[in-house]
Amino acid sequence: MVQTFTEPADAANHPNRLAGVDAARQHGRRPALDGIRALAVLAVVIYHFGGGAQSWLPGGFLGVDVFFVLSGYLISSLLLTEYLRRGRIDLPQFWVRRVRRLLPALVAMLLFVCFWVWWATPLESFPARRSDLMWTVSYLANWHLIQNGDNYFAAYTAASPLRHTWSLAVEEQFYLFWPLVLAGLLWLGRRLARRAAGPGSGLGGARPGFVVVAATAGVGVALSAWAMASSYDPLAPSAAYYSTQGRVQELFVGVLLAVLITYRRHAAVGGSAIRSRVPLGRLPAGPLGILVVIGLLLAFGWMSDGEPFYYRGGALLVSVATVALIAVVDLRPDGPVGRAFSWRPAVWLGRISYGVYLWHWPIVLMIPVSGGESSGEKIWHQAQRLLLTVLVAALSYYLLEQPVQRDRRWLTSKPRVLIAVLASSGLVVAVALPATALPGTLAQQLSVGSDHGCSGERVDHLVVCTEPESVDAKAHPPEFALLGDSTARALAPGLDDWAKAADTTWIQAAWKRCTPINVMAVPAELNEPDVPALTCYAQAPTLIRDMLTTYRPKIVLIAEYWDSTQPLMVNGTKFRPGTPEHEDALRLGYQRLVDVIAQYGAQTVFLEQPPPGASIGEQYATGRPAAHARAKVSGAGRYVDGYNAVLKAVAKSRPTQARTVSLTDVICPGGACVAVSGDTLLRTDGLHYTRRFSSQLVPVLMQRIGLEP
Repeated sequence: MVQTFTEPADAANHPNRLAGVDAARQHGRRPALDGIRALAVLAVVIYHFGGGAQSWLPGGFLGVDVFFVLSGYLISSLLLTEYLRRGRIDLPQFWVRRVRRLLPALVAMLLFVCFWVWWATPLESFPARRSDLMWTVSYLANWHLIQNGDNYFAAYTAASPLRHTWSLAVEEQFYLFWPLVLAGLLWLGRRLARRAAGPGSGLGGARPGFVVVAATAGVGVALSAWAMASSYDPLAPSAAYYSTQGRVQELFVGVLLAVLITYRRHAAVGGSAIRSRVPLGRLPAGPLGILVVIGLLLAFGWMSDGEPFYYRGGALLVSVATVALIAVVDLRPDGPVGRAFSWRPAVWLGRISYGVYLWHWPIVLMIPVSGGESSGEKIWHQAQRLLLTVLVAALSYYLLEQPVQRDRRWLTSKPRVLIAVLASSGLVVAVALPATALPGTLAQQLSVGSDHGCSGERVDHLVVCTEPESVDAKAHPPEFALLGDSTARALAPGLDDWAKAADTTWIQAAWKRCTPINVMAVPAELNEPDVPALTCYAQAPTLIRDMLTTYRPKIVLIAEYWDSTQPLMVNGTKFRPGTPEHEDALRLGYQRLVDVIAQYGAQTVFLEQPPPGASIGEQYATGRPAAHARAKVSGAGRYVDGYNAVLKAVAKSRPTQARTVSLTDVICPGGACVAVSGDTLLRTDGLHYTRRFSSQLVPVLMQRIGLEP
């Protein structure tokens, strides 16, 4: 491993050895930069407190972009200054400083999340939360989120309490690799200069290295911006949003400013021919800074997370604006903008901003704010969020972060810091494992999904296919078709087993969050239909007719949950579930669908809804809030009776064309909708059947339908 990069022949000639170098300014805190941190973290907090895109600051997520630019600038300024002053970069010492600055507060937050997950979150989420913790402690959370397809802008229900750590992962990956690359580029620049003109002296010898660094950073900006734009998918933006290669453009923009300012500052101190005034010296820094601040505030209030503009140049524009703001306040701290960002409350918030960022997101999930609350309740909960976030961040800063930073004994030794890193990471793992443990094989049953769609299916593109895929549908024509939403698809493993035993195939025509009736189901948490709702409404009716034409099944099973619990939009009017208008819309929609199916000689079978199941926490988390963490799902059970009454009314109105079957006695034996029976987990979330239970349930279903193998 390379320890340091040194230029001993020229070290004595570096201008930083002159007494005029303002070391305190180079390494001390600049209040105005803390003010920029405050602006960034405040934007992120407002964005998350307000529910993301629904916040009155819908572009508040750009605060993370500001943090990235600031990090690239400050870290590169520190490393470049060290190189100019000492002729080398002490990489191990740099990493020691980063560990002391960032790791203690992160470990404290992770240990708290371990406890909170065990104490208050649904046990069904334990395998996912364990995975989140392991990836976060390894600073690879962003790649974990990409792998899982986690959408940063998705609803907060069931969101990971560690979703926000993706940005920490990107920064740590940058901190690990960029100093190595930077030191190598500086070394390369000086070698090239020596070969061209002999050994350089002073800054004249350092200048080629700075040029190489700037050129590399410029190429990095271009490539990274291209990577973000090319990987952007409006229906699955995770890869573009979270990826390191798409995000380093913002860090590299900060690097470019660091190269320019550091070089010119030291040139001025060294008495070179470069003028002592830095580039903004002749510009109206006050008006420029004000314009930049206005531009950033407009972006915070206007830029949408759902538009391609952000991924195709918008992030770069925000980065350039941030660089301009940094330049104004750092080069002209006595100017009007510099003084404004040096306001003491803003500086204080900036200093504790790391803790604010770490803690605000778990607190958002701990204290939910729902749309059904009164204005007074919302204000009270938001006040709780704010006060708790600031309090915990301040305690973290004064009782943990600062004491570790001031330590001059134990945590300055590189071997001891390495031991501390391994020990603290091991502590998180040692706490996370028992905190997210489940009895028996429950974790394995939760991790094996029962839902599978057709090949080529996307959120904007529905597909019909025959299952199992390995069986030739022409040789084994299907007589059974499945329509519905994800609760229907959860029957797929059992249907595959049944088809193999019966030497046949079945038709998969069920889609997530999609009702087969030609009615728009709008997610309850949204004001307008989303992409799945629009896709379902536009494509499902045609696909169902094509399926009936192509395969001519004898039985069409309809199993649904989604449309009974979500508002339905009919002719521009939204009807809430449980209302007579909502039930009328369902009944008319199902009658039309039954008539269509009958035209092709098939009979419709409705699977009645069972009540939502209990959480496994009710059996294994007695005495903890985690036992009742799924109250929202359980509350949806109030629509079950009304929905089943609609199905029965439709079947009664079409006695030869439709009928209903029920599995409630199997799913909820004796009227008790338990989560676990014996060693079998029945439903993963109280709604969707597990793979194991699906295989047990389908034989009973087929017997009652009349399609035994």
